[in-house]
Amino acid sequence: METRKNWREQLAAVEQRLQQYENEAQKRIRELADRGSASRKELEELVAKVKSGELLSHAAELRSRAEQTGTEVLKRLEGLPEKAFERMGVATRPQIAELGQQVNRLSRRLEKLSKQARRWSAAQQARPEKGGAEKPTA
Repeated sequence: METRKNWREQLAAVEQRLQQYENEAQKRIRELADRGSASRKELEELVAKVKSGELLSHAAELRSRAEQTGTEVLKRLEGLPEKAFERMGVATRPQIAELGQQVNRLSRRLEKLSKQARRWSAAQQARPEKGGAEKPTA
């Protein structure tokens, strides 16, 4: 589905941006260390965040939420055409298939009755008039 493809492309773009942020953070850390303007504690905190994968775990959390949301959206979209057809009063494919089966059954029954009627009619024409002949029943 194209929706899933777009959704996954957006996820990839988010992950790419997070990777860029992480790279930017590492660059800033190096700059701070080079300038010597940052305290050792601040540097250690920044390094710990980058090394612990806090940024990547946040990305994983965002990805999980995005996948869950995407699944929910797809579930809602799957039922949308049926609801639209129902509101417009248009039959769905399964309904049309069922109607086709019913028409076939009725057609066979009509053909059977038609054959019986022709046989009865032929029998009546072949017999001399006897006044009490009954028609066949379905």
